[in-house]
Amino acid sequence: MVVIGGGLIGCAAAYYLAKAGVRATLVEKGAINRQASGQNAGSLHFQMEHREVAYGDELSQRAGAQIPLKLAAIRLWSELEDDLQADLEVVQHGGMMVAETDEEVEALRRKQRLERQSGLVTELLTGPEARRLCPALSDKVKAVAFCPDEGHANPRLVTPAYARRAAELGARIITGASVVALARRRDDWVVTLSSGERLRCRAGGKP
Repeated sequence: MVVIGGGLIGCAAAYYLAKAGVRATLVEKGAINRQASGQNAGSLHFQMEHREVAYGDELSQRAGAQIPLKLAAIRLWSELEDDLQADLEVVQHGGMMVAETDEEVEALRRKQRLERQSGLVTELLTGPEARRLCPALSDKVKAVAFCPDEGHANPRLVTPAYARRAAELGARIITGASVVALARRRDDWVVTLSSGERLRCRAGGKP
């Protein structure tokens, strides 16, 4: 299996493939974690987005169908430091979505109903209740939706930890090489790198 891209998704994919016993090679044109995966706020946000409940029932229902994935993500992040044997500065101290108008408060109520139906734990707090929890909140805030499982991790630590563990489990990590061609060869794919190396790939087939 060839994984293209050494950001969070690519390095995580390489790790879980290697953990499952799949021979995996990750190819990154630059260095691991040098793009957006390493330069972000590291927020762990699991609540439904405001737009997903503000623009009609169809979008809300589609977004609600994703909640089981969010529940799986909550479990993953709570166990990830042990799994990767690394300090990732994961902190799950809770997160808030705020409402400053009556319409936004109603949107939070709809959001919470959908989340509760699917098992995602959130709590609707009044403005005063929220300010007791977070005094820095503006007096304009009428209500917040609070999710105790939200938090953050250090984006400069997570992806490299995935890459390191993937390599320890047998994955090959190639950096400084771009993919310049993909070609089908009967039951295989041939991945050609800028270095001239060719990788044979048969994802899901015989090794």
